[in-house]
Amino acid sequence: MMNDEEFKELVMICIDKMKDETIFELTKNDEQYQRTTEEEGKADRAYLDLYLEPEQREVCDHFIECRDKQWDEYSTFAYIAGLRDAYRAERLFFPKKKEGDEA
Repeated sequence: MMNDEEFKELVMICIDKMKDETIFELTKNDEQYQRTTEEEGKADRAYLDLYLEPEQREVCDHFIECRDKQWDEYSTFAYIAGLRDAYRAERLFFPKKKEGDEA
């Protein structure tokens, strides 16, 4: 039997998959997003071309890795928040009729 932590992990995997597919659909043809992605690529190449001491490179790489992980987690929470808000908005704007209510 699956424990709570395993269930949570499975749900998060499913949500991440849905999120990634949805975000891909939204961003693949968005000109602003594509320009931003190109700029990020240029900045990444410029960073890699810098001469840094190994210790400096390690600190910078660790910082970037931490920021990327935080952003990934934040985007997952933002996606879940959007799902929750959509559910709450549906209930607010389209309340279910209770048994016995007139049509």
